[in-house]
Amino acid sequence: MTFITIRRTIALALIVTFSAGGVRAGEALSPERQEARAIFKELIEYRTVAGVADTTINAANAMADRLKAAGFPDRDVQVLSHKAGLGMLVVRYRGDGRAGKKPILLMAHLDVVDALKDDWSLDPFKLTERDGYFYGRGTGDNKGGAAALVATFLRFKAEGYVPDRDLIIVLTADEETTAGSIKWLLKKKRKLVDSEYALNTDSGGGARRGDMPISFSMQASEKTYITFVARFRNAGGHSSVPVADNAIYHLAAALGRLSAHRFPAKMNEVTRAFFAEQAKLSEGETSEAMADVAGPNPTLQALDLLSEDSYFNALLRTTCVATMLQAGHAENALPQMAQATINCRMLPDSDAESIEATLREVLDDPTLELEVSYPPTFGPSSPLRDDVLAAVRLAVDARYPGLAIVPDMSTGATDGLYVRNAGIPTYGVAGLFGDIDDGRAHGRDERVGVEDFYAAVEHWEILLKALTSGAEQ
Repeated sequence: MTFITIRRTIALALIVTFSAGGVRAGEALSPERQEARAIFKELIEYRTVAGVADTTINAANAMADRLKAAGFPDRDVQVLSHKAGLGMLVVRYRGDGRAGKKPILLMAHLDVVDALKDDWSLDPFKLTERDGYFYGRGTGDNKGGAAALVATFLRFKAEGYVPDRDLIIVLTADEETTAGSIKWLLKKKRKLVDSEYALNTDSGGGARRGDMPISFSMQASEKTYITFVARFRNAGGHSSVPVADNAIYHLAAALGRLSAHRFPAKMNEVTRAFFAEQAKLSEGETSEAMADVAGPNPTLQALDLLSEDSYFNALLRTTCVATMLQAGHAENALPQMAQATINCRMLPDSDAESIEATLREVLDDPTLELEVSYPPTFGPSSPLRDDVLAAVRLAVDARYPGLAIVPDMSTGATDGLYVRNAGIPTYGVAGLFGDIDDGRAHGRDERVGVEDFYAAVEHWEILLKALTSGAEQ
């Protein structure tokens, strides 16, 4: 039997299961969905936020207990801590090795951005099901992904599935802050997670507008984060005797120049593939512009048109934006200091020195003091793999046959940056679909669709079986 035939057989069986798994209101959940929901609920109800000790350890231990109760040996389920109060989970599902390949690493994180109950219309740290949605902090970022991975391992174990290589889950503790846990793991415990490549639940995924699916993104690259402080000083004086040489005016004029500046556009393999696919989904001059920039010699007209959209602009170039201000010390005194925090998101192949030189040129003031307050960590793009794309195709087709799959460079950062930087190609292939006009991650009343969550669990089962079924490649 050929590789393609085996993959199609697996996909058909799983698609039939998936199609039969939908539950109407009032119907009982299948045992598999009950278990996935229980895992999801347990994770959401740990307030795993920065500054609250032991919550990630407790969440990691809770998942470890579930896996051990299902028959995973202690040696394959490890709760580790790189820093007091923080805990991560590493779980190995052993295959029979017939593929002769390194494991596949599966990634999610346990920590979340904090949420205050008074700011929400319901308790952010209680899983609430209402009107077809699951509400709670982390439902989308990223406890839905963590729950899907744990539920998939438990389902594989229950049915006796034997992959052709090992699978490894890592649930990290501080992705939303320092990413210290994944960095420590890669440096100090590399053997635990050394893999051929990684699949990340914290990036990529499906987009809809209302009920209409648009596309599925496979993240293969990330922009790099660097922050500067631009500071201006002055002798000050009494506000009753104003002078033109005012630190606040220096800062304001410099930021005006920054707001008008565009860094040059620069394409890479991932963004070219992104715009090539998006051109097929668009119409008119937008489609033509996307096809143009996906080619070898983009025109200025096409780049200018796409740059009018803030997201497309962020994909085309490095961006720097003022995010915080501080100035003055008294309402009746001339300011002695004024400063702005400038956050830059750099393209993967940029360098910090050139960005700093450009900022100095753009801010253009002899009194400027410019310093880096958060240095960048650089990481390469991951090459687009045919085997991963083929498996993603099967998983997406289970729900939305033929939906466009679009390679993506995320404008934000995940743990995947550090995994790529350690030499492990990483792909964001989250199974969740969401409304493109209803993004709530890090915001009020974060939510995911109930069926979207269950579909994400099915997504991971299809994806991982397609990659580890033992078919000849």
